[in-house]
Amino acid sequence: MKEKLNDLQSELRESAHKIWLAGLGALTVAGEEGQKMFNNLVEKGQEFEDRDHASVEAVKKTTGEAREKVGDLWSKFEESLNDKIGLALQKLGVPTKEEIGQLTERVDKLMEAINKLNETKEAKAETK
Repeated sequence: MKEKLNDLQSELRESAHKIWLAGLGALTVAGEEGQKMFNNLVEKGQEFEDRDHASVEAVKKTTGEAREKVGDLWSKFEESLNDKIGLALQKLGVPTKEEIGQLTERVDKLMEAINKLNETKEAKAETK
């Protein structure tokens, strides 16, 4: 029975770890795509600057605003992605880290209780 509980506990940890890795992978892919877009925009901006330096001064003012907006959008995107991943995992019935921790604590307490019962049983058997 202890072996089955340990196997279950191990499977739950492995499952939770895989889900965590999937979420990190999704964030990485999103980050890479965002970086590609950013690099493309930098390249286009450099071309523009090379062509028309006089216009660049006017554009520089709005660049700071655009950077802020992109940063805000990126933050919102990350939050949305995290929320969607969390909801998807919840819909799939995947336990959260907290739930797995609580389950692990309960299993540990059950194992302690079983061990105490076995010790009591052995002690009674020895006295007979």
